[in-house]
Amino acid sequence: VAFALISGQPLIILGGTGPLLVFTAILYRLCADMNIEFLPTYAWVGLWSAGFLLILAATDASCLMRYFTRFTDEIFSALISIIFIYEAIKALVHIFEDLDVKKHHDTALLTLLLALGTFYIAMSLSRFRRSHYLRPRIREFLADFGPAIALAAMTIVAAWLHEVFLDVLPAPDSFGTTIGRPWTVDLWTIPMWVRIAAIGPALLVTVLMYLDQNITARIINSPDHRLQKGEAYHLDQAVVGILMGACSLFGLPWLVAATVRSLNHVRSLATTEDVVMPGGETKNKIIHVRETRLTGLSIHLLMAGSLLLVPWLKMIPLSVLYGLFLFMGVVSIYGNQFFERLS
Repeated sequence: VAFALISGQPLIILGGTGPLLVFTAILYRLCADMNIEFLPTYAWVGLWSAGFLLILAATDASCLMRYFTRFTDEIFSALISIIFIYEAIKALVHIFEDLDVKKHHDTALLTLLLALGTFYIAMSLSRFRRSHYLRPRIREFLADFGPAIALAAMTIVAAWLHEVFLDVLPAPDSFGTTIGRPWTVDLWTIPMWVRIAAIGPALLVTVLMYLDQNITARIINSPDHRLQKGEAYHLDQAVVGILMGACSLFGLPWLVAATVRSLNHVRSLATTEDVVMPGGETKNKIIHVRETRLTGLSIHLLMAGSLLLVPWLKMIPLSVLYGLFLFMGVVSIYGNQFFERLS
């Protein structure tokens, strides 16, 4: 919500990313091996990194991105898209392992059908914008809310076939911290040497945050998107740094520009048309993007409101989410010149 209100490029959606998840897991294992409390160590790493990000923003460090080429952006975007697709397929394959031992053939089959059904409905509705059926406003509505419609439809199918056991979204019974700890992290429960040594991991996570944020911002600000408002790399970097420090104090996950979600956000606000290229190939081209803060603000306010729907969230099967991950990964491939040249 804060980023949507005060950032320079509100089309960017913040979220957890694969590199940050890997770093956090490694830091946790390191703390466990050394018998050090994780959350205070995590907080100090985050605070040091937040300070470094503010220094980078103040010293015009984002200008170093001019030495990166479009190839770098395309490879980074392709990597994140492949991670989404791989994780979805990996989860589905895991369901089918050792079927003869676990005796859950019906669960595996329904999981696959729900995931593919979610993917198919979301993909079909996303293409509805270029259809000739119905009125333009209805086509736009179906295309924009295709993933939500697919999730709701497949969740209803799963509820209808309730005789088959399915893994559902793990949601808590009440609003609070997972282990009942205080909301804020006690920074002073770890030795002084750990607080100082946290500078090392903080330098590594600063590099990850810097690259994640700026490469995603460059992709969003691509000339292909025909944006009218100017860039704000250093302002956005500073806002991310401040939010990282605040999250660290509460033991919350660090957030940075999420490439796939940001690209899907931009494309949901875009007006496109099919253009015939010189070779006769038809390519979908963006002609206008509605640049606004309202969508990013509304998205995150609705996410906050979802806390009131925890009992309903427990009804969503994980297989439906796998289908959404697959959809997000495939959709973000469109417009990536790296994949276009390969094909």
